[in-house]
Parts: sequence; C-alpha cells; structure tokens
Amino acid sequence: MVLGHEAAGIVTATGSAVTTLNVGDRVAIEPGVPDWSSPASRQGLYDLDPTLRFWATPPEHGCLTPEVVHPANLCFKLPDHVTAAAGAMIKPLAVCRQAIAKVGISPGDTAVVLGAGPIGLASARIAGCAQVFVFDPQVEKHDLVAQLLGLIPLHPEQGSPQTQVLALTEQRGADILFECSGAPAAFDNVADYLRLGGRLAVVGMSPAPVGLDIVAPQVKEITLHSIFRYANVYDRAVKLLAQGQIDVTSLITETFGHL
Repeated sequence: MVLGHEAAGIVTATGSAVTTLNVGDRVAIEPGVPDWSSPASRQGLYDLDPTLRFWATPPEHGCLTPEVVHPANLCFKLPDHVTAAAGAMIKPLAVCRQAIAKVGISPGDTAVVLGAGPIGLASARIAGCAQVFVFDPQVEKHDLVAQLLGLIPLHPEQGSPQTQVLALTEQRGADILFECSGAPAAFDNVADYLRLGGRLAVVGMSPAPVGLDIVAPQVKEITLHSIFRYANVYDRAVKLLAQGQIDVTSLITETFGHL
C-alpha cells in the first residue's frame, strides 16, 4: 500500500465546477472522503460514516505520491506564512481539536497527556489549561516536552506518573486526561490520574483489548470521551496555525528531500 495521510500541497488543476480554489493555491488536505448523504454525515458525524474512504487505510492508498485527486471542499487554503510542513500537521491538530471540544476545557484546568507523540504534544499545546503534565516512557522525549512552554514532563525514574500527578496537584488529581499513546498499559489505574468528576479523552487506539477497572472511574463519576478522527474542525485547526496560537515547528523533527 502507499503510505501517508497527513498532507499539504499545491493545486495543479481544478474541475470545471470548482470555484473556491485556483491553480497555484497552497492547501492543507483533509484525508477522509465520506458519503455526504449517509446518516452519519447528515448528523454532522461524517468521521463515523462506515463508507468513509481514508488515505492509507486499506484498501485506500495514501498520499506519498507525486499527485492526488481530491474533493475541493476537503482542501483548505494555507496563508503564505504557514509552511507546507506545518500544513501537513493540520491533521493531528484536527484530532486534538476534536478531543478538546469533546471534553470541554475551563480556564485554570489541569491536564495530563499520556504519549508525547505529535497528537499528544499538540493536544497539550492547544488545550489552554493552566498546567499540563506529559508522560512518555521514552526518556529522549522529555527534553522536547520541557522546551514547550507550560508543559511539565513526568519522569519514569521519579515514580509512577499517577503518583507524580497527585503530588503535583495536592492529591486532588487532574481535571482532564488525554490518553494519546494507544498503549494497553495506559489504562492501568487510569482513574488515579483524575479528580472527582474528571474527564478522560481516549484518543490513542490500542492494538489489543484493554483491561479497565470500571468501578474505579465509576466511583469518581469520571466521564469517558472516545475520539475517532474529527469532523468539521479542519478549518479551525488551520486558523490556529494562521493566527500563531500554536507553533508546530518543534514537532517536525526530520525533513526528507525528493527521491
């Protein structure tokens, strides 16, 4: 299969009915194409359309090709000052925006992010919380976390991340937990991160069933929000970059030339 589902590009041709784009426009590309007449799409949940065709999800190929043909309404113009590399980061930003909208953020909230990948770090950057703690077992990511304003790394050698969060919140627990790793072990004692009435956003997708002690979150009345891709947020993610509310430069660690 051809890989790739995070893309920005330059419009080289348009169909006769396209009025919103011109040849030469730089665009970020939303990679999933739903059936706009499906029941899910009619409810505004086109990300849940079972017939949605998503780049790099078999049997669909991805975008690591010289050219792609894509619907105009899923191509979003990039301002001149936003690089193509940053435009390709719109996809993970859209996932973050979806998660943040679902859990709800209030001024002064404290959040924990499990998994210091692009989605986890981007979630931390745009959440708008007063404090954000980030845990990842790969210690080489801690320097990156520390460099990002307002993010507090949790170090494996300093005890369990749950214990560290409780110590840093006066034993209260965080308001919100973004699980972005997809690791089954992340759900072990997951309720210990959160305060009474806290919220859990499940963003990462586990490769295997996870074990969850349902009573522990139940007695705290923790609300679980499941996140699957995004819907109706791509334009908002573009605005976050365009207005300088988030800088993804530090999240782009390698650049490769054309073959």
